[in-house]
Amino acid sequence: MMLNNYTLISLFFLIGSCSIAKLPVGIKHFAQSEGEVLSSISPLDTDFRDLEVIGDAIGDRRIVLLGEASHGDGQAFLAKSRLIKYLHEQKGFDVLAFEADFIALNQLTYSYSGSQDSIESVANLALAINSIWSGTEECRELLFNYIPQTYRDGNPLQVAGIDPQPYGLAIGKRDSLHKLLRHLGGVAPRTLAEDIDTLISCALKPANQLVTLDTALASRLNRLDGNIRQLMSGIHDKSTLEFRILQNLRYFCLQVLHFSDSAYYSFRDSCMAENVTWLLDKKFSGKKIVIWAANSHIGKYPTNFKLDFKPMGKYLVDYYGDEVYSLAITARTGTSGVFRVTREIESHKQGFENAVPENLDYVFFDFNQSSDTQETSFFLNALSGGPVELPWKKHFDGILYIREMAASKKKL
Repeated sequence: MMLNNYTLISLFFLIGSCSIAKLPVGIKHFAQSEGEVLSSISPLDTDFRDLEVIGDAIGDRRIVLLGEASHGDGQAFLAKSRLIKYLHEQKGFDVLAFEADFIALNQLTYSYSGSQDSIESVANLALAINSIWSGTEECRELLFNYIPQTYRDGNPLQVAGIDPQPYGLAIGKRDSLHKLLRHLGGVAPRTLAEDIDTLISCALKPANQLVTLDTALASRLNRLDGNIRQLMSGIHDKSTLEFRILQNLRYFCLQVLHFSDSAYYSFRDSCMAENVTWLLDKKFSGKKIVIWAANSHIGKYPTNFKLDFKPMGKYLVDYYGDEVYSLAITARTGTSGVFRVTREIESHKQGFENAVPENLDYVFFDFNQSSDTQETSFFLNALSGGPVELPWKKHFDGILYIREMAASKKKL
């Protein structure tokens, strides 16, 4: 489950679908003639010459935010896997961080080794990544073949998580967490472990069960919040993994407690940005990072429709400035769904995608090369709810266009 943003995306869809504005002339010309055609999205295609235009656009930036319009877009997963291979091998990006369990993934990667055919280690690593990616056929090559091989070759692509939602822990990766908590002491270990297990179980609850918490659950989570703060106060070095783990447990606790509070719409994104900062400043100091996330998280500018939403990308830009490059993925048509078709995808008739020549399958657009101002609004099929009209050049540096989206397939 992905908490929050479902309300936001639905709202974007409703607002966007009500407008009948035409595509601005400059943006239309840009979509028709200024894109760079890509030859393939297959991660097995290692002739990366077509991807050099993306590499040139990224330049020497340290952070690439790599989005997807839907968590059920298998074509986007293929394209991202191929691009990540290129960025690792040709541009020196040695860290891949998922919109996935910060605690489980960062605990695992401290001990992960691919120097041998450690299938169990790879399986554990993938288990901590949400099954919407790790369980797909489209991500098999990247997660189960390529990443282990990079370790064996001595040039590892290291994996991390940035999400306070403890999805990996919720499906069974809790042993090392319980060991850490016993080591920290200071709070009755049995009560603490039980309360944390209760919190972690919330990661698998449907959203409608969290809108209104029952009194007993709210009381337990408030007790847990106090105990976590007590443990955090006893750690002097705030840069340690132990402190970040406790911080993320508390973040998720607050997220559940304030699930329906409009003041917390941006809270998860602020937490993910903070985790990225810790990874870059502490764990992977000096390294370059690719962040795999939804388009809704990688925007570099806040949105202000009825509610204020500040995406992770904006927090990172505020901290890292021009070191951030945000690349969204969009599609003209097709289907979306996790392991099965659940939605038909259609772009707006006056949208950006419909201006792209229909015979082109894959095209890269660098918005920094467009002559239109950043204030120009137009429709883009960038969010899972449907086409939305925004000044998209403020949000993304570039777009990877795929003509036909396709629902992801379950890994065999």
